[in-house]
Amino acid sequence: MTLSAVLCGLAGALYVPQIGIINPSEMQPANSIEMAIWVAVGGRGTLTGAALGALLVSGGKSYFTVAFPELWLYILGALFIAVTLYFPRGVVGVLEFAKRRA
Repeated sequence: MTLSAVLCGLAGALYVPQIGIINPSEMQPANSIEMAIWVAVGGRGTLTGAALGALLVSGGKSYFTVAFPELWLYILGALFIAVTLYFPRGVVGVLEFAKRRA
């Protein structure tokens, strides 16, 4: 737990200079929920899946917040529900299945 706290403190210390300013809206529960969605989309149980999910969801967020700003949260929710119901192992699970099939 101590190591986890140290890593979280280090991440926070590095986050502020990158963003430039920190405000209370950065501590919203939506940020934590988005991280859970990264893992669900990429694939649970693997570090590769979490990283892949972060890239896919963040890329989608960048696109959809410009193209459909009022619908982004609905798209994110639908993505999470679809992945949970139809792809429980995420993108990594789909890639592993395709690899075994080939």
